[in-house]
Amino acid sequence: MKKRTIVAIATGALSVAAVSLGSVSHADPADAMSTLSDLQSQGYVVFINKMGGVAPLSECTVVKVRPGQMVTRMDSGSGKPGSSDDIITTTEVMTIYVDVQC
Repeated sequence: MKKRTIVAIATGALSVAAVSLGSVSHADPADAMSTLSDLQSQGYVVFINKMGGVAPLSECTVVKVRPGQMVTRMDSGSGKPGSSDDIITTTEVMTIYVDVQC
């Protein structure tokens, strides 16, 4: 029973991440700085893959936004009597990769 609960929670967390990334992928491709700021404000740790020349990031355009790993922590029980089967999932880090062309 516990394995099914864990799988259901993990699947739900991945679905939330996919929905979040779906809204990010429609960002304006011409504005790399705005896209990066927006992703960071949403809590993502952003990794930039800069392709092309040595131009500053403000002159680059977003080519692609790719999902990274989501690191979560699962704790069971809240310490209260009768709550030993409660599972609490906490997202620690969400990463995302942004390919830019300069």
